[in-house]
Amino acid sequence: MRTQNGCAPSCCRAPHLSPPRLIGNTGEPAEFVLPLENPNAPPGTKMDDFTHDAISWTLTAHEARPGHELQFAKMMENGVSIPRAVFAFNSANVEGWALYAEAPVKQHLTLRGKVEMALGERFDPLSNHDFIIDQGMLPPYLLEQAVIEQYVPSRLAARGAAAAN
Repeated sequence: MRTQNGCAPSCCRAPHLSPPRLIGNTGEPAEFVLPLENPNAPPGTKMDDFTHDAISWTLTAHEARPGHELQFAKMMENGVSIPRAVFAFNSANVEGWALYAEAPVKQHLTLRGKVEMALGERFDPLSNHDFIIDQGMLPPYLLEQAVIEQYVPSRLAARGAAAAN
């Protein structure tokens, strides 16, 4: 990942993945580029849209892993034919993959939002993520059920017991 200042060409002022060379690549990886300045604002104005928590998860899933970065890493691993290299940047092909990669992240963000609303100030991201990982591989509806029926009540009870002492 590389951050980018306002000196970048106007075509590259949004977060993007700079793909590796597809033909003759000797191990160069793709690079996730994140601009930090707003090109339409006065000089020195910080870009917060792309680093804010509300967008950073889906942006990372779209541009990095499991999105474009994984897409191009897999292409490099399997070898790339000249026709594939020429047509690899077809919008439907490239963006379809990245949008598909965002879908699971959006499900988890929706669930996280529900948990944050239920726990309010008591929400602990580390504890929440530990619980989710401890569940192992579950279908989304069972994961949500475990979080809402087990994790949230246990956190509310733990906080209530701590306040009573």
